[in-house]
Amino acid sequence: ITVRHVAGAPTVDVRASSKVLFRSLANGSERKLSLTFGTYPVDVVLAGTSTVAIPGANVMIKDDVNTVVYAWGSATKGNLQFLIQEVTTK
Repeated sequence: ITVRHVAGAPTVDVRASSKVLFRSLANGSERKLSLTFGTYPVDVVLAGTSTVAIPGANVMIKDDVNTVVYAWGSATKGNLQFLIQEVTTK
């Protein structure tokens, strides 16, 4: 999984199944991690808190696919959301 913070929003933590995958992800940053294949409930919270910035979405991790999750939108406009892209790696 690749997570990219492209939102007009403060630094965030990205969680999957209520566990933090990425801490303190700042705007313009990206992080990568290998996960076991399956479906994960993913959400975004303000860094170091449990305040949800982007509500949960189910993200499926598949064999030979890089799942790219974008956190995008604007916190001030209240339209933060996910965009999920699947890129075949073979």
